[in-house]
Amino acid sequence: MTGANGDRPFFAYSTNYLVDLDNAIIVDVEATAPIRQAEVGAVRDMLVRTRHR
Repeated sequence: MTGANGDRPFFAYSTNYLVDLDNAIIVDVEATAPIRQAEVGAVRDMLVRTRHR
């Protein structure tokens, strides 16, 4: 997703998907800031959530 304040567009957030490739399903989704550290944290959170299901 992008955002803009009358200027050039910029990335406002990133969507991260945890996908089960064997069964072709999306297991979990989390939106984050488009920063690598936030995306790594999102992956960790999604893995923890799916382990508890």
